[in-house]
Amino acid sequence: MPRIAFSAARGSGAGAQRDVLINVFLRGGMDGLSAVVPYGDPDYASSRGPLAIPGPSSGNGSVDLDGTFCLSPSAAPLHTPYADGRLLVVHAAGAPIHTLSHFAGMRRWETATPLSNSLPLSEGWVSRHLSTVSPLGSGTVRALSVSALLPWTLTGAPGAIPIVVPQTYAFPGEISTALERRQVLADMYSPQPAPMGPAATSALDALDQLGGVQFSSYTPSNGAVYPGGPFGGGLRSVATMLKAGLDLECCVVDFDGWDHHVQMGPLSGTYASMLDTFARALEAFYLDLKNSGIGYTLVAHSEFGRRVAPNLSDGCDHGFGNAMYLMGDGVDGGRVLTQWPGLAPTNLNQGDLDVTIDYRDVLFEVAERRLGSPDASVLFPGHTPTLLGVTI
Repeated sequence: MPRIAFSAARGSGAGAQRDVLINVFLRGGMDGLSAVVPYGDPDYASSRGPLAIPGPSSGNGSVDLDGTFCLSPSAAPLHTPYADGRLLVVHAAGAPIHTLSHFAGMRRWETATPLSNSLPLSEGWVSRHLSTVSPLGSGTVRALSVSALLPWTLTGAPGAIPIVVPQTYAFPGEISTALERRQVLADMYSPQPAPMGPAATSALDALDQLGGVQFSSYTPSNGAVYPGGPFGGGLRSVATMLKAGLDLECCVVDFDGWDHHVQMGPLSGTYASMLDTFARALEAFYLDLKNSGIGYTLVAHSEFGRRVAPNLSDGCDHGFGNAMYLMGDGVDGGRVLTQWPGLAPTNLNQGDLDVTIDYRDVLFEVAERRLGSPDASVLFPGHTPTLLGVTI
């Protein structure tokens, strides 16, 4: 589910910043090798076979990043924030253990407990974060999920609520009796113990807050154009609410459907179309909030990557290492951060891109330096972080 975190204070340095956290989960195992392409790796073309994407010199629309990596043609819009130094790609990142299960992979990412076979934790890492910092507003609506159900990321979070389409979230029935009916519901449910009471209060307060947001008349800034569909619409709604000043602290926006085992189509098929939507949506969000004064950190990731070699159906099966994407004014971007293991057969992990950067290191730094976490070790139990310099 999508989550948003609103900013109380803006500045730099640990503990000084409370950005809005926008967590984009690319569910299904997005192929990072076809988004941020290691065209300079001498084993790339032979390893990927028919799925290989030619480098920038081919004139296919790929955008060079650093002589080793390029954005594929469909990912080219990401170069807008990248060129401004506000988009960072963390490549060969992921969980430190290998799993081929979507469900185990997602839960381990979202609870930040990748080493646990029994998965004992039922709350998400963002839930733990919100439980350790003071709310920025009343505390009744702290996190908004642009989805039908609350994701693991926000399970157990105080003031978290899922809403599929924020712009249509309204109190039903006749307007003339809405206040009286709302009061009846508040009197009935709000005094109840958790989880019912707090959930009812959050839902009713969300109705009040979203009712004052002018979604229909919203005009994005700086010429930003969001792509159609749920993902682009979700990020547009997030921008609208941020600019309306809602006291949200986190938003998770899902983009599902990346499990491309058959006819992946990295240049002109299903994958290319989805990647184009992803890239244009992030570019639009970046332009829309540029120079707005709203502090946010967007983190986009998937539960795992895809195998290096294609299968016999011109798709890719479940893999290991992948790319993460960080965007925002507090991100030290304009580069690809990686400890690249290489794609030579002897460097692969069971045929997959190896993980050389633990995703918890990235999230740990974001939590401490951009979200104002007083002690991020509580959010990632049992993990000793390596600081990577992903933030300013």
